[in-house]
Amino acid sequence: MKEVVINQFAGLGDVLFIEPIYRHYHNLGYKVIAPVNPDILWIAEYIDYVQFENKLKYKYSYETVEQPEDGRLHIPMRFSHPLLRGYELHYGDERENWMPDKYTYLKLPIELWHTMSWKRNDREMELWKELNINEPYNLINQNFGGNFSQVPINPNNGLRNIYLSKIGNYTLLDWAQVIENADNIYTVETSAIYIIEVLKTKAKELHMYPRSPWLPNCDYIKKIMTKNWTYHDESEL
Repeated sequence: MKEVVINQFAGLGDVLFIEPIYRHYHNLGYKVIAPVNPDILWIAEYIDYVQFENKLKYKYSYETVEQPEDGRLHIPMRFSHPLLRGYELHYGDERENWMPDKYTYLKLPIELWHTMSWKRNDREMELWKELNINEPYNLINQNFGGNFSQVPINPNNGLRNIYLSKIGNYTLLDWAQVIENADNIYTVETSAIYIIEVLKTKAKELHMYPRSPWLPNCDYIKKIMTKNWTYHDESEL
């Protein structure tokens, strides 16, 4: 069987965002191999047609696009934006194209990302019960980045506030049922927004905040969102 190695090892949001790209190559008959950072290897349980591997097995560089010559197709997905637009690696200021260019680089329609899917499991209900949800609630996500940076999001509308956080062995994807049933959602721009976009949420309000102080607003992500988000800037934090 022919094999494709998709180099997008950093960022849970990036890995989720390109699930339809993994599936595209899988449907073409490829064995899909995805080197990822060790802390997100758990995703293999949810996207089980992909062979996720520890990226430390690969000599991919953070700074170059050198491709191994091992007879396999290697896709430098994490460099798609500068490769497509001719920028120096890690430079260029078109933030609004960072994510779409993963699809554009492969000549795939950007709308394909909204078909993102994963295997759901009983841990969603177990988490629901552990949180003891029996009343209307706001779901709040203040965390972003692998080091769990935070922005201060604390709505005060009379509803219970449930904060998306690390609880036991539950993963971000195990929060799907909690996300779907929230009455309002408040989140920083991070991997959770891709999950929120593709789930059938019942939230009356969806609020997105920027990764302050690194980015002042959410303008860079608006073009690929389809739900009725209210976007905030850093002055509202």
